Amino acid sequence: MARTLHLVAEQPDFVQLFGKNGQLVGMHPMPARQVISPGEPILTILHANQRPVARLMKWAFLPDWVKDPGDFTSISSARMETVEKKPSFRNAIRYRRCLVPATGVWQFPKRGAEACQTPQLLTHPDGKLFAIAAIWETWMGPFGEEMDTVAILTAPAKGDLAKTCDRVPLVIRPADFDLWLDVLSGRFHEARPLLQPVTRDKLWIKDLDRMMQEQTKGQSQTKGTARSPEEDRIPLPGELGSDDEETVKGGKRGKPRQLKLF
Repeated sequence: MARTLHLVAEQPDFVQLFGKNGQLVGMHPMPARQVISPGEPILTILHANQRPVARLMKWAFLPDWVKDPGDFTSISSARMETVEKKPSFRNAIRYRRCLVPATGVWQFPKRGAEACQTPQLLTHPDGKLFAIAAIWETWMGPFGEEMDTVAILTAPAKGDLAKTCDRVPLVIRPADFDLWLDVLSGRFHEARPLLQPVTRDKLWIKDLDRMMQEQTKGQSQTKGTARSPEEDRIPLPGELGSDDEETVKGGKRGKPRQLKLF
């Protein structure tokens, strides 16, 4: 499973894709983030009072029964095939589904793949913002601490994608956003058909060499325009982690704090 996400979009893009009547509650200008790793704050979209709401959560899912996050190996992703069966996810998939916006997913080719030996960026076929299925949970500590945590769902890769990666994030189409986010009934059977293998019509492989060439071309066309270092940064292979890693390694940490991007 891919270790990191890519999110570079303007505020109107989020409102257009996820908002209703031109509004997206809780949405503020977002800094460009070429590399988002598990354990960091991540933007999520959920339903509250029948309307979409943007909220920052920690990308490190903690079940509500965890007493000390420092002693628990928190989870960055859950497999769609077992998400209903595992006790850690059983309630979240019924009552706390959300979406994670992204403009790409950094992926290493699976071991032994000969098609590409450089990091790949999986993007939407049109290069625009897309949504990844996710589940969330609010962890509550013994002293009243609260922390919203999230895990993305993964699905088997199919077709051309399967040549270089076994699993990819589960992509939800805009037409299915309301179905995925509707958790009022507490039933999952209506949204279960959305758990499908991901094919090339949902994610497109873009390798690192091609991306660097496009950035170089873009920089030459916009010479003299100031850009932040984060906008132009491409992750090194060592930053992407292993292809099948689904957990965030634990360790003693301080008390949960309000998540910030700035």
